[in-house]
Amino acid sequence: MPEIDDLDAIDPGNVSDDDLLVLFDVGGGVAGKVTRAQFLAGVAMDGGDHDFGTSEIADLSATVLAAGTVDVATRLNLGGGANLTDILATAGDLVVGDLTAATGSTHTLTLTGAATTDHLIATLSEPIADGLTWQAWISATNTVSFRFWNPTAGTITGATYSVRAMAIRTT
Repeated sequence: MPEIDDLDAIDPGNVSDDDLLVLFDVGGGVAGKVTRAQFLAGVAMDGGDHDFGTSEIADLSATVLAAGTVDVATRLNLGGGANLTDILATAGDLVVGDLTAATGSTHTLTLTGAATTDHLIATLSEPIADGLTWQAWISATNTVSFRFWNPTAGTITGATYSVRAMAIRTT
């Protein structure tokens, strides 16, 4: 007689509700039989008519959770007083030329929908040259400005920087 592990699986689509399944309780040494329908009674299955017994959701319109208030359509409140209403993101490459001592250059990136009152997170993917500094801000509607500055006494060789910008709007 083959071991249970050696038996082939039967496609569930080929088993009817009145077919018998053999069950063996290894711990108690008891064997028995049950129909597929009895074995799966109360189990929600794809495409079935589900009866969740005593499970009940009383109010699907509730927006208050332990972490804060959620209104997926318009805002997210995490309990700190501010409502998160929008997150916008973009990425691009900025070509910064050579910068002589005590000079800088400003470059822009389009971030559609950004407002000057939004919070900005900006990152550069590559390390910047020694001595070079940079800052970013939303300088106008739909526009993020990146300012690169050379505060050193020598020239800093230009480079291309991959940047990412994310505007976060709160109310």
